[in-house]
Amino acid sequence: MEVIKNIATTIAAIIGIFAFIKGLLEYIRQNTLKRIDLFLQIRTKFKSKELYFSKLFDWLEIDDIKLKNNKDIYYEKEDITVYRIKYDILGFFEEVALLVNSKVIKIEIAHYMFGYYIMKIFDSKHFWNDSEFNKNDYLWSLFVNFATRIKEFDNKLKIKPIKINDYEI
Repeated sequence: MEVIKNIATTIAAIIGIFAFIKGLLEYIRQNTLKRIDLFLQIRTKFKSKELYFSKLFDWLEIDDIKLKNNKDIYYEKEDITVYRIKYDILGFFEEVALLVNSKVIKIEIAHYMFGYYIMKIFDSKHFWNDSEFNKNDYLWSLFVNFATRIKEFDNKLKIKPIKINDYEI
């Protein structure tokens, strides 16, 4: 009788361990799917605003003087100023920074998808030119810290590149 009780206890323990492992694996899979969904949402948001940001990106390529903050310079449409576009792009990249800081997406993915633009903004002399857009202002510290991390990661990649197949969310 004692042997049957021990066998039943052992079987129940094995089933319990198996169920726990299966539940853990499902939790990990669901967590990954949620992170992928958040990443796709932020990517879709970026793509939907790409035309909105496109002129700014053109100006960043050459660090055009048009990047200087002027609330009176309108950006292709009469109701949108260069100031508004700059504010929106920094806000977008700060959202990406929060996702990286929260470990929702990895810095490798943020660098791959947005790093070029982040570094262009960070390095632009005309983008950061006055009291409204000043790298030393606390208001932009999240972006500045994130851009610094992106640049450091970019420098590491120049030394030891990562294969694109090694990227995962």
